[in-house]
Amino acid sequence: MMRNDLTGLPLFDWRPTGTVLPFPAARQVTRVRETAARLLVLSREPALIPTREDLGIATLEFELTVVGIDRAAIGRELLAFHCAVNIELARLAGWDPLRGQRR
Repeated sequence: MMRNDLTGLPLFDWRPTGTVLPFPAARQVTRVRETAARLLVLSREPALIPTREDLGIATLEFELTVVGIDRAAIGRELLAFHCAVNIELARLAGWDPLRGQRR
């Protein structure tokens, strides 16, 4: 049997360090809209304080942790999701988030 001498090259020993998020949370339109709608309902009840579970943040964080995403990337992903939910809340409330005024 012939031995392949090319396997000892640094190129073949290299392993990529990047992580690809195939479905970024901020781009999951259904999840963002459902979370914004839930927050809008909760905001009408002064006695109810939204929790991490109400926001869907705990579930999202758990999903990313299980997949093996590092803590810094999870933090960026949660921030992007939070921003997307805030933009959707502005739209539901009748604000144009790009112009900063009512539609």
